[in-house]
Amino acid sequence: MASHAILGAERVFARAWRETFDDGGLRQLRTPVLFGCCLLMAGCATVLPGVLSDFSEMKAEVSVPILRNILFEAPYSKVLESSGPVAEKHCASVGRKPVFVSMRGVDLRNSVVVVGVGATNTDDAIVLYRCDKERDEEEEAVRIALAAFSPDVVVHVWDKLSEAERRRLKDDEPFRRALDEGSLRTVSAEMDRVLGDARQTPAPPSSAT
Repeated sequence: MASHAILGAERVFARAWRETFDDGGLRQLRTPVLFGCCLLMAGCATVLPGVLSDFSEMKAEVSVPILRNILFEAPYSKVLESSGPVAEKHCASVGRKPVFVSMRGVDLRNSVVVVGVGATNTDDAIVLYRCDKERDEEEEAVRIALAAFSPDVVVHVWDKLSEAERRRLKDDEPFRRALDEGSLRTVSAEMDRVLGDARQTPAPPSSAT
């Protein structure tokens, strides 16, 4: 997103440069220069370091400040990168490991608009972790990767699967590859494929009477 904003600003300034030498006037520069400055000021939503906002032996709630902008959303993956080490440190202090549970507040509803441009302001995303004594490292890696696409997928899909279905997914190579390389649409398609295969189990043969 930042590269798009910068590229747009470069184009605006290039046009302004041409106008300066072709027309010899500075008046025509006003609009494109101001527009270019606005693009640079817009930037991406910035995720700041997370802090422990609530905790117990069983949980770690991490508050992640986000410098918001009406044009851009903070990526879920950046919020997780900020909150993960905080939860890891707390859970380790009680001899446990963090397991991602949910995330809220990563949206643009509290952003404001000034003169048609997204004005930045700071709100917090809240990321909740459960501190478990035992954790399946591979399964948690899949949960975190899914959360980076959409936390709702973890809460409403992954956590409602059976243990056997989760095992099929985490052991499926195309699905894991889609997590690393694909889009949410590709991940969803691979998930549907694996779960469809897992659920199409033949009925047991009826016993002869």
